[in-house]
Amino acid sequence: MFTGLSIVCPISILAEFPQLRARIMLGFNPSPTPLHQTRDDDFEIADLSLSQQEPMLDKITDAPGFEDGLGRETYRTAEFRSKSEQGIGASLDFIAKHTNPHQIKGMLSNAWSYFSSGALNQNCVICSKAVEKNLAALESGQIDDFWVAESTGQGGLPQNVAAENYSSFSLEQTTPLSEQLLSRSHPDSRNIIMVPVKGKGFSHAINLVRSGENTFVVDGQFGLTYHLDSAKGRQDFDKYYGLGKGANIVQIYRTGNAPLPPQVDESRLLDGWEVIESEPASPTVRQFAPLQIIEDHFR
Repeated sequence: MFTGLSIVCPISILAEFPQLRARIMLGFNPSPTPLHQTRDDDFEIADLSLSQQEPMLDKITDAPGFEDGLGRETYRTAEFRSKSEQGIGASLDFIAKHTNPHQIKGMLSNAWSYFSSGALNQNCVICSKAVEKNLAALESGQIDDFWVAESTGQGGLPQNVAAENYSSFSLEQTTPLSEQLLSRSHPDSRNIIMVPVKGKGFSHAINLVRSGENTFVVDGQFGLTYHLDSAKGRQDFDKYYGLGKGANIVQIYRTGNAPLPPQVDESRLLDGWEVIESEPASPTVRQFAPLQIIEDHFR
């Protein structure tokens, strides 16, 4: 396992802060935090050798503080439920676009701590947890609320998770990250993943959803959805994520089963149409005669 891997989320700069534009993407890593000081608003991922002192979790969602930093926007529930009836693509786009309601506010408040933390957008882990809560509701069909990232601070996830629900690997240099994610993750699963930002020294927390023949990456912090089952979607994703300047480690936390595409009621496809029973037309009978007989007839 790898220790001291820091998570600093990629950021976009407000026009009000042009002096930060040149430096913000440096993404320097804060100093490691001891395990006993690790909180949900810390960057650090706990050292596995130390985290083994803690009870082993089945899934990361079983962690007592998993909901720390999250809030709810109940008024979005009805719209979320409506999107779920339109298919998984519409549902995931809705989740992505509404998970981080305090992005601008967070950037303003984090500007004062930029030189110590290294980023303005710092809550990618918390956003990934909010996305996970909504994905779980979507998968179960029990959509009774909508979860959002209430905190704009940093977040961290431990590694004391059962092996069947946690994995990490070194990024291969010659294979696109999207392809490696498909080969390393489970079909029909939902996951929180940590991936290196291309050309940078930090990683980003997002969600990977594999539903039937469809594969999506949901970025709740920036409101984006990548369709990895399309060439353009893979190209867009691999443009931003891949080999970085730091430790090129990918981490996958499997959190549960993926939401499935809605079942199509074929009987409803005939609504508004009248079925007309008709007898098959009489077959055309063709008779053939030897060529000599035909010539004799017209002689």
